Amino acid sequence: MSPANTRHPNSAGPEPDFVPGLELSRRFSTDAVRPLLEEAAPGVPHSAARTGSGSEVLGHDTPHSADHEWGPRLQVFLHRHDVPRHAARIRHILAEHLPKTFLGHPTDHHVEATSASTRFTATLGFDPGQDITPADWLAAPTQLLSEVIAGAVFHDGLHTLTPLRRALRWHPHDSWLYVLACQWHRVAREVPPDGPPLPAVRQMARLGVPPRL
Repeated sequence: MSPANTRHPNSAGPEPDFVPGLELSRRFSTDAVRPLLEEAAPGVPHSAARTGSGSEVLGHDTPHSADHEWGPRLQVFLHRHDVPRHAARIRHILAEHLPKTFLGHPTDHHVEATSASTRFTATLGFDPGQDITPADWLAAPTQLLSEVIAGAVFHDGLHTLTPLRRALRWHPHDSWLYVLACQWHRVAREVPPDGPPLPAVRQMARLGVPPRL
């Protein structure tokens, strides 16, 4: 029997057919959340996306993912000045009127309403809408960068979310060379002082990196 049709220990019937998490969240955004946003904050521009942690953000989810912190979820982004005006009402309307399940999956009201700068700063420690410094790049773990540039944008009424994600897709050239050099230094520690040159050491030489710290 397919994993998508097996019974969950606490379920009363078969599990719904598996829909990849990003597609599930896209439908959730379009069919369930957006109509309620138009009621809660008519005319207020917003963007909607699924980013953050979770195998579905990277497109690696399977039917087995549904047994742990998986389902329709979403971030709704507002202009910063609209957050204090509208975010509380949006959260209230969604909590009151979102269905308990969507396409057979519990929603648990996993919809966040915030600004892009708040969300990015909380995740990365800096706001990519401002000048990104070399220290910002080097201090941000690759996993956290993946959490904000992977996933999908379903609607970008703010016209800012997509450019911000694009700006974070890869290190500037100099900071990337520094990251590479640090990794080659780690490799070099394993090379015997009088051992034969390894490809890693030769690559360090090409980059102008000293073979020893």
